[in-house]
Amino acid sequence: MMRLMRLVFFAVLVGLGLGVSPVSVAGESDEAERYRLQAEMDRLARRNAWKGVERVYKELEALGDLSTNSHLLGSQAAQSRGEMLQAMQRLEVAVAVGEGSEEATEESGSGLADAKRALELFTSRYGKVDISVDKSRISMLVRTDGMPFSAQERESIVHARDQVVEARVFQGLLPIGNYMIDGEKFEIVSSADWQMIKVGPHK
Repeated sequence: MMRLMRLVFFAVLVGLGLGVSPVSVAGESDEAERYRLQAEMDRLARRNAWKGVERVYKELEALGDLSTNSHLLGSQAAQSRGEMLQAMQRLEVAVAVGEGSEEATEESGSGLADAKRALELFTSRYGKVDISVDKSRISMLVRTDGMPFSAQERESIVHARDQVVEARVFQGLLPIGNYMIDGEKFEIVSSADWQMIKVGPHK
C-alpha cells in the first residue's frame, strides 16, 4: 500500500509539472520492486522454499543488476533441483559481481566468500560430462559406487539419470565417481574440460 501511495504521489508531481521526470519515477519503482523481491527471496530461503526462490530469482533477472547474495541463493535453488551446471554458472556470476562491486559491504563480502567456497567445492567434487546414448542401447545411468551421502549430489545424479532416460542425452555436472550405462563403465573426474561419453550401437 505504501509503495502504491508513493507511486501515486510521484505521478501527481509529474502531472503538476514539478520537475519529477517519468524516468526517475520508473527508476524509483524498479528499485523498490528489487528491494521487495530480495527481501522475499531471503524469507523463502530461510524456509528452504527453493521453488519460490527460483521464481523470485527469475523476476529479479528481469529487473537486472542482481546482488551477489541473490545469485548465491539462485544457485542453491538450482542445486535443489539437481541442475548443477546451472548452479555452478550462477556461482560464477555471483563471484564476478562480488569482485566487481565498488561498494563492498559486510553483507556482500560475506556472500562473496560463500560463493567462492561453494564454487571451489563444485570444481573439486563434480566433473563436466556430455553423455549420448544410441537408440539401440538401454539408456539407464547407474552409479556403481553407490549413491553419495550429500542430498545435492544424489539429486544431481537423479536429474542426470532422468535426462538420459527421457532424451538419451545429458550435458551437465555429475559427482566424481564410477558410472555405467548398459554395461559400459566410465569414471567422472574433476576437470575443467568436458568428458565425452558416447554409448554407441552394439557391435
